[in-house]
Amino acid sequence: MKLWTILCALSLLASQAVVPSVSGKDRLTTAASWFERLKGLEGRWVAGEDSTYPGSIVETAVIASGNAVVEREFPGTEQEMLTVFYLDGDDLLLTHFCMLGNQPHMRAALSEDPQRILFQFTGATGLDSPDEPHIHTGVITFLGPDQLLTEWTIYENGEPSRTIRQEMTRKKS
Repeated sequence: MKLWTILCALSLLASQAVVPSVSGKDRLTTAASWFERLKGLEGRWVAGEDSTYPGSIVETAVIASGNAVVEREFPGTEQEMLTVFYLDGDDLLLTHFCMLGNQPHMRAALSEDPQRILFQFTGATGLDSPDEPHIHTGVITFLGPDQLLTEWTIYENGEPSRTIRQEMTRKKS
């Protein structure tokens, strides 16, 4: 019985040793910290010349008493899309209402880089088959207080088909 107790104690210590604590710089990679960074994007953004859609507009707003961040792409056009970012416990989630007629859901993955948020597909509504085109992954990279890079990868037939890359600059009033 003593051997069993010692093995359990060693197993517990070993499992705690491989799980890094969240402190200092690492706190920037937590869902709550990322969400605060997304709130800081409130405003109007314009895509640069090297973007997939140069000159396109993105409007970002904090809504619902600070519980959601809404991003409107191509506002006021027929192609307008909406992405809602929100926290669910320890997870940063998003739902993207796409011009393709589906609504991918994604979760932020842990990252070593506090300047990047990687979103991974967790499912979708309005998607009859995973082979249909849909946004499957996304990366938001904070380049500076008024500069941002977004990369959204579309999957089709179960594999990446293209990436929409937008270098965004906050438009000053």
